[in-house]
Order: sequence, then structure tokens, then C-alpha cells
Amino acid sequence: MKEYLQEVIFLNLIQRIMKKFYIPNNLDLEKLIYEYPPSEIKHFKPIKLIYILDILISHMDKDLVDGYKNLNAEILKTRIDNYNQYLNYLV
Repeated sequence: MKEYLQEVIFLNLIQRIMKKFYIPNNLDLEKLIYEYPPSEIKHFKPIKLIYILDILISHMDKDLVDGYKNLNAEILKTRIDNYNQYLNYLV
């Protein structure tokens, strides 16, 4: 029962967070995390994954250079010290 309650709280948290960031409606993060557990990410937090997705997706048309999105590692490190683990998870 305790495990079920933790999962419900987790899913509700993700839904509330996603409303504040630019994440496509057809991206089911709960399903992604459930089907592909982020076991390689130390101290995984969904908000960090959502933050990176927001950076990658928002203003996509304006910021592309030869089909790639430029990211500043120094800025990402100040917010998410293990940002590269999250990027690897998304790939």
C-alpha cells in the first residue's frame, strides 16, 4: 500500500510540474519513466528531466544550428550537476 501511495504522489507531482514547462501533450513522462527506469541517473528527480526537456524543446525552430540545439554546459551544471546523465537517458 505504501508503495502504491508513493507512486500516486509521484504521478501527481509530474502532472503539476509539466503544466509549468513547455512539454508536448503527447509525451507521456510517467510511461517513459515506468517503461525505461532511469537507473543510470544518480539521485534521479523528474523535475530535472522536465527542465532539460523544456530547454531542448522550447524555441526549437529559432535555436537550431545545422539541426542541433546548442546547450551551455556551464549553465546546465549550475542547475543540474549530472545533466549529462539526463541527456544520455533521453537519447
